[in-house]
Amino acid sequence: MKKLSYLFLVLFVVACGASSSGVSTKLVQDASQDNAKNCLADAPKWFSNPGNNEAVGTGESRDLAFSRTKAETDARIKLANSINVQVNNVINAVERENGTAFAREVSQVSETVVSELIQGMTIDKYYLCPKMVGGVQGYQSFALVAVDLKDAVTAVKAELARKKEASNNSSLDNFLDGVSDQLDSAFE
Repeated sequence: MKKLSYLFLVLFVVACGASSSGVSTKLVQDASQDNAKNCLADAPKWFSNPGNNEAVGTGESRDLAFSRTKAETDARIKLANSINVQVNNVINAVERENGTAFAREVSQVSETVVSELIQGMTIDKYYLCPKMVGGVQGYQSFALVAVDLKDAVTAVKAELARKKEASNNSSLDNFLDGVSDQLDSAFE
């Protein structure tokens, strides 16, 4: 819970200090659905077509800073989930090959590393749209976050190596070596 509070504090500080370029000024008083149509028509390309190592998050609120914080958090969660799926696929494949039962333990380690890596990243771009939220003028924010996949693989491999150094189990050591060896090919 303490980490979550710290995360929101960091996200709030980042949101307050970020640039506000990329703002759609069209506002249709009729309904939020019309605002969404106008906003999407003006949206930059990254909004609808993020790259392989990118994620777009969305957030709505009556408060501008909070809508941006929600968008940042959403983008980070999406990117972390995407990386974790790829890492867990490698872990599960190695577990099937070795016939061992270390996947859950190693997945938890890798997910923690990926989460920490993603939280430390800055948001690359924002896009802001006015939107009616609960019948009141509000904001819909979009945030783009990207990660260098080599950095993600390097961070996971480093933590696996630390885990191996602390281990006294040769089966776990072999498992960790197998995961580490296959990570590079999973992110090519």
